[in-house]
Amino acid sequence: MKYEIKNLNGNRHAALEGKLSETSGPHGSGKTRELLELLKEKQLSHTELHMAWIEESFNLNPVAIAQHGMPIEQTLFIEAGEDFAWTALQCIRSGIFSTVVLCPVLPLREIDLRRIQIASKQNHTTTLMIQEFAHLNGGWVFHERRSVG
Repeated sequence: MKYEIKNLNGNRHAALEGKLSETSGPHGSGKTRELLELLKEKQLSHTELHMAWIEESFNLNPVAIAQHGMPIEQTLFIEAGEDFAWTALQCIRSGIFSTVVLCPVLPLREIDLRRIQIASKQNHTTTLMIQEFAHLNGGWVFHERRSVG
């Protein structure tokens, strides 16, 4: 499945700027690969893509990002543990990162999702959440919700 969002210029990633989006699906469904394709497209249209990749318990192999053509030297990998929501907010609010990828193990509280949504909008940060479960909050927080697999 591909992201179907398009803006007037036809750029998928531009429509996600300043937004919080969620992609969910079972392990091995291609969520990460799809996300990396979107990020590569964004990287090609920007001179520099500074990205934070945040996981509660780090599982991603950074070499996989490099294999998809993403510059790992411009990516900060963070294992946030129980301070996941706080870490995400600090990265978004810093203004350093044009993109923040969130990979929570457990569902985030609705108040934390709302804070992340507002911070993303205020700082023009593309915030992409990928996980194995879909949040069950009715979807009002997310700009786009995708289920893969």
